[in-house]
Amino acid sequence: MLLNHLRQFYEVAKFRSFSKAATKLRVNQSGLSKTVKKLEEQIGVLLLDRTRGGRVEITPMGRAVLQHCESIFGEIDEIKALTSRNGGELTGALRLAVSDNLANYVMPDLMKPLLKRHPRVALQLFTGTSSAIQQELLNGSAEVGLFYTSIQDPALKLEKLADVKFALVAKKPLRIDGLSFEPYIGSRLVDYGKPYPALQMLRSLSIAPAEVIEVNNQEVQKRLAIQGYGYTLLPHFMVREEIAKGRLARVRMRSSLVSPLYLAVKRNRTLSRPAELLIGHLRAESGRYLKA
Repeated sequence: MLLNHLRQFYEVAKFRSFSKAATKLRVNQSGLSKTVKKLEEQIGVLLLDRTRGGRVEITPMGRAVLQHCESIFGEIDEIKALTSRNGGELTGALRLAVSDNLANYVMPDLMKPLLKRHPRVALQLFTGTSSAIQQELLNGSAEVGLFYTSIQDPALKLEKLADVKFALVAKKPLRIDGLSFEPYIGSRLVDYGKPYPALQMLRSLSIAPAEVIEVNNQEVQKRLAIQGYGYTLLPHFMVREEIAKGRLARVRMRSSLVSPLYLAVKRNRTLSRPAELLIGHLRAESGRYLKA
């Protein structure tokens, strides 16, 4: 049994998809399928149940093998992290998972000085919801996560990195006492196990939207607001330019709306040198990139 065969099964099982795993591994999908099939033939058990529509389900034996793979490749990552500390030019992957608004508006400028100093570090950036980022951290696909929702998972260590100001905006000027009668553009509830930060902030203002347009991308939420579909609540750094140019109007409030931004890592994991440098850089520099 080759380690590479296990790695390919591992990626398919994590993504529940041959196509996504093939993209991650940069291999041909048909070749990936043959490799996993060969692994199943070698060990004499079915690991994956290939259903119609491209979906993949993991068999009970597949789940047991997956747990061992997580340990095996976790140890390999630990070895890579240890050997990256032997001095010389910094190399290796910098695996980061962040909320999409940070990826679009903060990370390009924030990461540039760090990557310029260490040009041989390869950035691997994942964007998604807090729960998706959590899974990236738990399965080892990412070392450092940034998100807004406080996740109660004993396997993760959370640190508040900053308080991020949010702004209520719409195409036309609106009064806060009239928002309950206007369409609200927000995230999809199905993507969160509990009310997401923006919805919690609306509730703190006693705002109960009569109609909700659900979108799983905050950049799209902003575009819909600009087109007049309704109002939305977004980090101020996303909409400061549109407010200044008059493309969006800010709803005035007596107090500011803020949400903590959390930095998360997996507990008891030896971080790579690039990840350690990133965390130090985030602690020192993120505040000035996130300010309202």
